Amino acid sequence: MTQPLLIIVNGAHARKNQEKLNVSFGRLQKANVAFHVIETTQPGHARLLAKEAFDKGQRNFVAAGGDGTSFEIINGLFPAATREPVSLGFLPLGTGNSFVRDFSDQAERYSIEAIIRGRKKAVDVAGLSCKEGELYFINILSLGLVAHIGRLRNRYFSCLGHVGYSVATLLRSLGSKSFPLAIETEETRDKPFPTELMFASFCNSRYTGGDMLMAPAAKLDDGRIDVITSTPMDAEALLRSFPQIFKGTHVEHPSIRYFNTANLRFIDAPKQAIMIDGEILDVTPLSLRMLPGALTVLL
Repeated sequence: MTQPLLIIVNGAHARKNQEKLNVSFGRLQKANVAFHVIETTQPGHARLLAKEAFDKGQRNFVAAGGDGTSFEIINGLFPAATREPVSLGFLPLGTGNSFVRDFSDQAERYSIEAIIRGRKKAVDVAGLSCKEGELYFINILSLGLVAHIGRLRNRYFSCLGHVGYSVATLLRSLGSKSFPLAIETEETRDKPFPTELMFASFCNSRYTGGDMLMAPAAKLDDGRIDVITSTPMDAEALLRSFPQIFKGTHVEHPSIRYFNTANLRFIDAPKQAIMIDGEILDVTPLSLRMLPGALTVLL
């Protein structure tokens, strides 16, 4: 017998989307999909719920919320899930839903159909080692300007949905500053990568912020992370090039460097703000590695 799904619902999203959730639950029941529902009560709760359920033998999960909800669940499951396979489905309720966007621009319909049909795909998970501990993600890690944009958007413009990222970008670009970042990869080992950057993003999937095609060549199952870095631009150049990100042509800009790697090391990086799957944290990054095919997603 197939194990019932455990649907972990972001409580904050549930209050705003109860009707949508009821429709989704009704569709699952009509399709004879067995499931249990548990709702979070505070930030970080999804991580604890996922870990507790995993420790009790649960292996099939659904994240009902945004990118942050799935991020918490994944960090409750890993690293233990590298030894015991797990599956993760999605009921998108957030504003970004960036990971699901790699599969379809109709996130809600596509995701629930995948759950009902049992449509599965093995995808990579990225592991970030920090002085503060281990973090795992399936979408994107960003430093510098992108992290500051994410913090501004989450703090003041989350009510605007996808548009909030554009508004925050416009405001942050007016006072953007460079930051030093040195990384070493298999491609740069003979000549490390020390430089002044405006931002650095490390992408497992293609999209961020909903419809921004940050890493147009990224593949979820190639065992590699796509690295996009930008040297400093003035505000005018940044604002002029920003719309290109929605088509993925920003990577053609002379300030952008784009490559992929299986792992990398941050050289003497200070504690700093990062954006990781939509969440903003302050950590000291040490290294990044890929866990090929470590997660089965229902998509």
